[in-house]
Amino acid sequence: MTSEKRKHLRAPVEMWVKEESEEHYFVHRASNISIGGLFLENKVVVKKNTISTYLFRLPTSQQLIVVQGKPVYDSISEKKKNRKGTGIKFLDLSPEAKQLIRDYVHAHQNHAE
Repeated sequence: MTSEKRKHLRAPVEMWVKEESEEHYFVHRASNISIGGLFLENKVVVKKNTISTYLFRLPTSQQLIVVQGKPVYDSISEKKKNRKGTGIKFLDLSPEAKQLIRDYVHAHQNHAE
């Protein structure tokens, strides 16, 4: 995803994210985050527009964030060779979770890609 398309500030992050749906659950490594979504390394999109539940804790918080999201960017279909994974858009981020993520991003934005 190019920076021109991004609506929100992003920050690098190293954390595990659990993805749950009616059909499956997976654990992915996230590499960046914003209040709009996150990037999951090596995630392959099986079905476009599939809504899943994502659960994670920011490295600076013990608060569990639970949010629904859907894939909006896939580096494989975009033929990006420098990184593989999927961009997830948050659909129902709570005000409390949004503030936690906003605080994290602002504290780490100088290190963003």
